Amino acid sequence: MVIIVRRVYQLDPAIDGTVQKMSNNETLAWNSPPAWFVEYTKKFEEHTNKFEGHAEGVIELRGVIETEFAVLNERITIIESRLDAQEDVSESNTAEIADLRKICNAVNDRLERGLEAFGSASAWAPPVDECEVLVTGIPQAVQLSEEQILDKIFVALGLISFSRFVTYIRPWIQRGPPGS
Repeated sequence: MVIIVRRVYQLDPAIDGTVQKMSNNETLAWNSPPAWFVEYTKKFEEHTNKFEGHAEGVIELRGVIETEFAVLNERITIIESRLDAQEDVSESNTAEIADLRKICNAVNDRLERGLEAFGSASAWAPPVDECEVLVTGIPQAVQLSEEQILDKIFVALGLISFSRFVTYIRPWIQRGPPGS
């Protein structure tokens, strides 16, 4: 903060009057200051006033800058706290990713060992039961889809949710004349 102090000089009481002794023992009557001193004082006063005006502007600008600086410091603090939180999460995520990679590698190793035990992947196929079941006697008036009919048959047999094991439903094609 800048503080402007204006000093007012008073004349020496020995001078403030009528007579002052000079160094060569002459006396000088001085009722008022000399004209050059009055002019110098006026100019000095003008410059001082201009300087004070500039100084007030600088002081005001400094206040604005300090306020903006405080706002920026607050924002920097918020950003730093967010970055710290992100770094913590990043470290946590990095650890989790490393753990997941270990699990994936273990699963891949077990899968490769399993495939080696059964031969190549293309030669290995899961077992399939290739039997067909013919269901007859369903009235034509029944307005259900084939999947719904299949579900109802399994429920009636006490095999709830077994329809998921059926891989294909095909319509019946009679192969010869009836009764042959």
